[in-house]
Amino acid sequence: MEFLVNRSFLLAVTGGIGCGKSWVMERLGQWSFVTMSCDEVAHTLLEENGALGEQLVKQFGDEILMESGQINRAVLAERVFVDESARSMLNALVHPLVGEKVAAWMEERRSSMEWGAVEIPLLFECGWHTWDWDAVLAVRADEAVVRERLAARGWSSAEMEQRMAAQWPVERKCEQADFILETSEPTIEVERKLRAQVMRWQQEGT
Repeated sequence: MEFLVNRSFLLAVTGGIGCGKSWVMERLGQWSFVTMSCDEVAHTLLEENGALGEQLVKQFGDEILMESGQINRAVLAERVFVDESARSMLNALVHPLVGEKVAAWMEERRSSMEWGAVEIPLLFECGWHTWDWDAVLAVRADEAVVRERLAARGWSSAEMEQRMAAQWPVERKCEQADFILETSEPTIEVERKLRAQVMRWQQEGT
């Protein structure tokens, strides 16, 4: 799929855990979108283990470190998803740094007249939905489907509840999105609807 070269288009992709955001991003990447994942940016920042790592160790202690000295994301996640104050502290440290990366990335796409999509699970929670997006896409799925997907990843029921409680309900996100993609349907139908919407966005610029 080729895009108009006379304008850029920036899409924010959000939604609930296990709803299929990564699948959407994979398809958009195949269709010539330049893609970015906020989770991957955050993981990279943690792996770099610079000033952010020092701040995290100061706040959470040496027990979040692996023998290599890098941040153990699994241990950190266990801490923050059972303690709201700890999660708020982590977000206060990480989100501004991720936001800087996203803002710079968006500016590059605008300057290059490219079509780009960013996966931002906490788009509304962070207030980033007010940024210079051309559209916001919310990905949703039936709760039974979501739980089945998360169980296939090895998540326990307790882990599911903790992660879901840390985000807005997906229906609240859908209320504020420009387009909602339901992924409980067969993949071929989901892909057809996504492709059709991308084509509509293209036509809006002609």
